[in-house]
Amino acid sequence: MHKARSSYHTENPYTRTLQRFILFFALALISIIQANAQPYFPEDMIEVSGKLIDTETGDIVPYAHIVNQRVHGGTISDKEGVFSVQADPADTLTVNAMGFKTMKIIVADYLKKNKTIVIYKMAPIRYLVGEVKVTGKNKKLDLYGVPQGNESKVPVELRSDDFNKKPHWTSAIFSPLSFLHYKLNKHEKSKRKAMAAIITESQWDKFKLVYNKDILHRITGLEGDTLDDFMIYCNIHMNLYYSATSLEVDQRVRELFKQYEADKMPGGSITN
Repeated sequence: MHKARSSYHTENPYTRTLQRFILFFALALISIIQANAQPYFPEDMIEVSGKLIDTETGDIVPYAHIVNQRVHGGTISDKEGVFSVQADPADTLTVNAMGFKTMKIIVADYLKKNKTIVIYKMAPIRYLVGEVKVTGKNKKLDLYGVPQGNESKVPVELRSDDFNKKPHWTSAIFSPLSFLHYKLNKHEKSKRKAMAAIITESQWDKFKLVYNKDILHRITGLEGDTLDDFMIYCNIHMNLYYSATSLEVDQRVRELFKQYEADKMPGGSITN
């Protein structure tokens, strides 16, 4: 028979020594921290009060944030820039306000001033912005001579949004007052005329891109007074929608040019 051999666990002596050293060091560090710690008691707290103003203009700085760095709490100045907060004599307060540089208030310095409310001046932040030039792309709309509409005296509840356009005939039955106002009121008529003039002006600006004096000259070769006279002739007899394309305008101008030659110079062509 074989006897079982018992095993013995042997501990490294260096490990035990290291553990004792770490424990001793930790206890010593805790003792030092406790010896140097300054306990805070409620009776040690003081009331720090102040008023914030702009250092350049002297204006008040309202709704600034005053934060105690030790406890990470604080307060906000009122609309007059006045604040009041509890703090320990060893604390430091940080003041932040939009548009101003951050300011620090050392409570120990506050006590030296020996005042109930101390005036603190905050320096504004200046941002240098380069010159900005704004230009428009569209031409200015000339509304000279266009009648201006006046505000309607009919209550809003009696006029729906549908009456911004021509009302349906059924509104004469269901909303007779609004219907009659739209049809008969001179202010409403004036507004409709003004809107029609604005729309016409806008459409004409687009139409001028495909119909103008230069285009007539290119098609007909006319110049000077003859070209001006022919353009007046075209304006009278054009009969095209403002949405006409350049091809439609070209075709119509050539037709009118033949008529113009026949009317002005029967049996012959026009010479400049």
